[in-house]
Amino acid sequence: MRKDAKMETHVTKNGYTYYTPTKPTQAVPPEAKESKWKKGVKWLRQALLAGVRNLPGLIMKAAILMVTTPLMIVLFIFNFLKCLLGTTIAWVVFKFVVMLGIALTFDIYESLAKRAVADNFGNWLDNLFSSFVWPHGVPIYYWWETTIIVVLAVITALSLTFHPNEE
Repeated sequence: MRKDAKMETHVTKNGYTYYTPTKPTQAVPPEAKESKWKKGVKWLRQALLAGVRNLPGLIMKAAILMVTTPLMIVLFIFNFLKCLLGTTIAWVVFKFVVMLGIALTFDIYESLAKRAVADNFGNWLDNLFSSFVWPHGVPIYYWWETTIIVVLAVITALSLTFHPNEE
């Protein structure tokens, strides 16, 4: 059998013979310093040409952003105030409903079990109302309540501003 010029023969330690294609050896000419400059100038020319070609589109995008950004800011502020008011009302209603739920649960338990939950249940309920639902004469007093309301309002306002319902 004659030797193939395009394949090299290899033999493993176990005696297995396999063939791989020969790698052509090509002499790479050394690059001149001028060719690096030419490549750099060519790359710079292509980048500038691409920039000039894209310039009208970039100007239009910049104009659209300059016009829509103030409108988006105004829309966000409007949505934030609206969401802040809605979230605040919902939070106060939620606290009142939780209070009524606790009172109703204990009243149902008392009527079904035919015994009192505690001797001073009315005082405890009044204290809960004055310290949880209406502390210090205002419906929202604690910092954690304010934080929850503001965070929920910001999230809702952002979602309404950037992804409005299109009905």
